[in-house]
Amino acid sequence: MGKTVYEVVADTFNKPTTEIRDELSFGSIPEWDSLGHISLMVALEKEFSLEITPERIAQLLTVGAIQKAIGIGGSGIS
Repeated sequence: MGKTVYEVVADTFNKPTTEIRDELSFGSIPEWDSLGHISLMVALEKEFSLEITPERIAQLLTVGAIQKAIGIGGSGIS
């Protein structure tokens, strides 16, 4: 079974999943800076077999937005 978005975010930022919430956003923790954002997008692409466009990368600034965009089957990303 694959990872959840929460697990990918937690692994990327070296945080426990209990600290990950939909409201967590770019810049809200030191690890989620510009480099961390790119690392997260790459991790999401790998885990969910997606291609995230540069336009979408700029829009996916909260865990909730990422979850909504990925949805079931990854629709809404590429």
